[in-house]
Amino acid sequence: FPSHDSSASGVVGIQRRALEEANCDVMAATYSKVYATHNWRYIFNWDGPNPVVTGQFPFWSGRNANSAKKYSDTTNNFYTDSEIWSSCILDIAEELNRETLLKLLIASMHAYTPNTTMAQAAQLFIDADSILFNKQNAWKIGKQFVNRQLGTFNTSLATTTEVNGVQLLNTAAFAEGNGNLIISSVTDEQ
Repeated sequence: FPSHDSSASGVVGIQRRALEEANCDVMAATYSKVYATHNWRYIFNWDGPNPVVTGQFPFWSGRNANSAKKYSDTTNNFYTDSEIWSSCILDIAEELNRETLLKLLIASMHAYTPNTTMAQAAQLFIDADSILFNKQNAWKIGKQFVNRQLGTFNTSLATTTEVNGVQLLNTAAFAEGNGNLIISSVTDEQ
């Protein structure tokens, strides 16, 4: 378990165990992607799927970290429920670099407690971004958590912001590196 030693309170509860399984899968998948991008979200892409031969020991067929499951699809089976969290975190991996993703994941794991739910872990992940990166990635992360029904989070940057008589336009495109920031006065004086 990746957070077993970082969280002294232990791994208790179905969703808490699902988080552990998922976090291991995320680390394996992101490591695998460094060497080969083919099926990188299939855990483990170098070890499966293997054939199941009748009468012989069945091989493990791996786990899907590219699932479309949402939080409402939990089944109280930590192995299958782990796909919700791992798939969501790997969706976030598509938007962030590996180093940033793993820093956020590992930082958030330190706050896990017994019976931590996936929804609570999502908030801890957002909190880690606030602490480590001043919310720089919050809207990218938030949109993936909202897609998986893990809570209500900010899912976009404002396109227009007004501060003390100054209007900032095109802030979302500017933040993404796709456009210029426009600054204008909103006072009635010309």
